[in-house]
Amino acid sequence: MAEDFDPTIPRPFSVNGLAEHWSCSPSMVRKLIDQGSLGHFRLGILIRIPVAAVEEFERANTLGGPTPLDTGEEALPDSPMIENAPRNIPRARRSRPPFKRPDKKT
Repeated sequence: MAEDFDPTIPRPFSVNGLAEHWSCSPSMVRKLIDQGSLGHFRLGILIRIPVAAVEEFERANTLGGPTPLDTGEEALPDSPMIENAPRNIPRARRSRPPFKRPDKKT
């Protein structure tokens, strides 16, 4: 079994390890896995994310990522180039009920 170990293959990330690598919460990594945005595999109850899946996700979600011309693909003539970057949309403000002062009891 030990002779099957190949040190040139990078070890897959754990959820906590990838969260630390990306400086985000483990729940964010789990959310990406649940959405199907991030490739993974399971070993029993353990979740592991291959380095190749992490690199693919980072390439696809980096501003100024590869365009079809960079990858050798042909751009569609009638479609605009759309980047796969997430949009920053500000949250709507929460509306609070008006403050009511408690009645004074005399």
